Amino acid sequence: TMYPSMGLACIGAVAEEQGCEVKVVDCEALGYSYERLEEIIKQFSPDLIGMQTFCNTINRNLEIAKRAKRNIDKKIKVVLGGVQATLLSDEYCKDENVDFVVKGEGEIIFRNLIQSLKNNEVDFSNIRGLVWKKDGKIVNNQAQEMIKNLDTLPFPARHLFQLDKYYPSAQI
Repeated sequence: TMYPSMGLACIGAVAEEQGCEVKVVDCEALGYSYERLEEIIKQFSPDLIGMQTFCNTINRNLEIAKRAKRNIDKKIKVVLGGVQATLLSDEYCKDENVDFVVKGEGEIIFRNLIQSLKNNEVDFSNIRGLVWKKDGKIVNNQAQEMIKNLDTLPFPARHLFQLDKYYPSAQI
């Protein structure tokens, strides 16, 4: 089974809503190596790389963060979100190549982070649900409330995925 990530589609929609140019690269679905991903990152030249984490992907997420910072541009901001990052946010934020961890539902948190970065802010203490570094120390902001009205969010940006690369486990 290979499905596009609804979480990334939702976060991508939030970023687009904020005027960001967004590219989703699902290396697993596309069969891309680290080297191929590095080429794509170099071509796209992002200011920020966001990654969804799971227990079976976290080591690859951290490797991508390391390669992005060391091989491409040390100024790229790296954001981790998803289940694994939420569970062990402080641990992953300690990684020298991770700038931010989003805990819990990421849409509001990510929207606020994008706005702060666009405004060149360096203090992120007002962004609920964000874990970040201040003077080398991990700051774990107050939790973001669950989203009560999903109608306040944009529709998931499914157009960011190469949908022909996904398939169900049972084919008719």
